[in-house]
Amino acid sequence: MTKPLASLVSAGMILLPIVASSAYGVANTYTDYQKSSNINNAASTTGELQAQAGANNCFYYDNLDLTANEFISKCCKGSIRQRFPGQFLTTTLEFIDTARAIDRDAKTAYKLLNDGRFRK
Repeated sequence: MTKPLASLVSAGMILLPIVASSAYGVANTYTDYQKSSNINNAASTTGELQAQAGANNCFYYDNLDLTANEFISKCCKGSIRQRFPGQFLTTTLEFIDTARAIDRDAKTAYKLLNDGRFRK
């Protein structure tokens, strides 16, 4: 004799919620996930979603157009300024990245900006 609940599930009589996992590993039901995501928002475009994602993005290579000062303010702890070479505060991250091959201070600036100890 089969178990009544198991036979109803296998016959498709009981529908179980589809579970989606959030970025933090917390499971939500599919309907809760739809309500909390921007996917069904008709006003959202791909460009707006990318801008929202980029607003909190602190990856070095995704922010090459920012100056070091802007990147530090956005993504790094203030204590980085004690060791950061001052001549590179107004230069872009792209310039620091290319200059680090020939300039020792640029290499120091690059290492500090990518060091996890100084991230917010």
